[in-house]
Amino acid sequence: MSWRQTARAAGGLMLLLVVALVLAFFFAGTPDASRDEIAGDLEDIEGDAGYLFGQALGIFLGLAVPVLGAALYATLRRRDPTRLLPAIGLAGFVGMGPLFLVSGAAYITLEGVLANDFVSEGAGGAGAPEILEMARVLTTFGDLTFFLGIMLLAVGLIGFGLAIALEIEQVAVATAPSGPGVRIAAAVVSPPRWLGWIATAAGILYLLGFLAAFEEIFFIFIALGLLLTIVWFLAGGVWFAFSAPALVEDVEEAV
Repeated sequence: MSWRQTARAAGGLMLLLVVALVLAFFFAGTPDASRDEIAGDLEDIEGDAGYLFGQALGIFLGLAVPVLGAALYATLRRRDPTRLLPAIGLAGFVGMGPLFLVSGAAYITLEGVLANDFVSEGAGGAGAPEILEMARVLTTFGDLTFFLGIMLLAVGLIGFGLAIALEIEQVAVATAPSGPGVRIAAAVVSPPRWLGWIATAAGILYLLGFLAAFEEIFFIFIALGLLLTIVWFLAGGVWFAFSAPALVEDVEEAV
């Protein structure tokens, strides 16, 4: 796959992820693992198609983000002679994937098995206490893997963000031993630096969201990180899908 095709694929996937993240914001919810809330939450999610749709979106993100990481790495690796920053971005995005898949599977199991059993058993049934405890454990496990996935997403955003934002000198044309210059136009085509700073800021906000483990008010950082991620996917998707290929063509003609 050529650089132009890879850039278009990355851009298209980023735009698709914008839609998925917006939908996930409205549909993705999880039960509260506290003893006072878990019973009511199990009753609420039992048979709830919107809840299942939200978790399916989480699984889609777990599959799509690693693919996007690979496309962005292939697109941005020439930005850094050491390839360190794009590699950090790739590692973060790829690492997020399995954690989101596991998290989504845990939340779906809550609805498909435990919530159904709890409603069938009834809150006063003999097996209800055991079901509630299993639900609390599974919810906590799902929350933990989701939270760790967010932290790895943050690492990926910072890696790719800095790979874009930091100005790195590139060589436009390499001269062949005998013959005209060799076109390597893809090496000199760079996204706007402000795109990189948006991704970096989103990653930092997600990392600050770790404080939410101690105080719920700090979830505001995760919400702001999500907002900036959507902005980055939207702006970056448009640039990679439309502007980047056009710039490559212009540079190749100039060379």
